[in-house]
Amino acid sequence: MSKFVARCGTLLLVLGIVTIGYTLYSNWHTNQVQASLKQTFATGLDQSTEVESKIQSVSSETGAKKQKTSITTTVDGLKVQGILRIPKLDLQTAVVEGAEPEQLQSALGHISGGGEVGKLNSNYSIAGHRSSRYGQFFNRLHELNKQDSFQLQTSTGKYAYQVYDIQIVEPDQVQVLQPERGQSIVTLITCYPDHSSQYRLIVKGKLIQQPV
Repeated sequence: MSKFVARCGTLLLVLGIVTIGYTLYSNWHTNQVQASLKQTFATGLDQSTEVESKIQSVSSETGAKKQKTSITTTVDGLKVQGILRIPKLDLQTAVVEGAEPEQLQSALGHISGGGEVGKLNSNYSIAGHRSSRYGQFFNRLHELNKQDSFQLQTSTGKYAYQVYDIQIVEPDQVQVLQPERGQSIVTLITCYPDHSSQYRLIVKGKLIQQPV
């Protein structure tokens, strides 16, 4: 009996070490990917600005219509959309296209088909994990209140939003992703409560400042 107990104890110890090791590795890998996503986006943004400056210079000389350039940046198959900053939560995280597990493991994900940043009658929806296993992206999202602000920087500029609505809904209440007439919205989505996927925490922000 004592040998059986000893073996069980050893097995539990090994499992504990493996679990801790995997969690540490996952967080380390997530941080590495995040750093690469941010750096790649910043580099692409600099290149886009340089190209746009040249295009506009030529346009002013020729009278042609000025155009905005866009950037396409990819890291480990993740296509960077922009950077979400929430000062109150001390959060600055890359947003990538898609909200499947492979995207949400390393970043916040834009729900495909969920609107465009800065456009009227549009709801740009961003999903993220709360689990400590995946970088704690939206672990503190519940701390936001109405009137709090956040920013979303894309290749077309930095957009400022103010929180106006907070809801807890069932996972199938997808109407929260619908646009509102005459408004440009960003919706932040995560599971609720902690360590559960029973509900969804929804934080909506209205555009209050366009890029100059």
